[in-house]
Amino acid sequence: MLCTWRPMCHLMLARDRVKAPDRQARNAYQAMHLGRSHGQTLLAELLPYPHSHTRHWLYRRRYPKRKAYEAALLPKRLKLLSRVLTEHSRQIIVCYGKTRWPDYKRLISQAYGKVNWGAHKSLSAEKAIVGKMRILLVHHLSRGPFNSDAELAAFVRLAKA
Repeated sequence: MLCTWRPMCHLMLARDRVKAPDRQARNAYQAMHLGRSHGQTLLAELLPYPHSHTRHWLYRRRYPKRKAYEAALLPKRLKLLSRVLTEHSRQIIVCYGKTRWPDYKRLISQAYGKVNWGAHKSLSAEKAIVGKMRILLVHHLSRGPFNSDAELAAFVRLAKA
């Protein structure tokens, strides 16, 4: 099984000019730098309660239906994340999970205004550029186009171009 963070670690290592990030380098980056307060990455969830399966709802006591949860929390989260994104300059933003692309686009437009999205068929991704910042919308990182080293390299090229 592939790790969700594998492509992110690969991208950050490549951004730091590591020529061919391997498993050991990616694992070390994940353990020591990814999402750490002293690091160069921010990891944030679109919605605050962890819930990997959309079929079974775990939070019935507080929100009887998933739609009620999303209706109550998504606007607040978009506002919060929009503020967080604009507090510091960013080089690359990666939003993953295709079912959430409309929400990510709302987030990005709240943070940066209207942006133009371009489709990239090689990774089944979309990309926008705001100043020098690259914003990517991709499928879930643990499947699909992130399985091989060639696909990881294509991901890095897309993020850096």
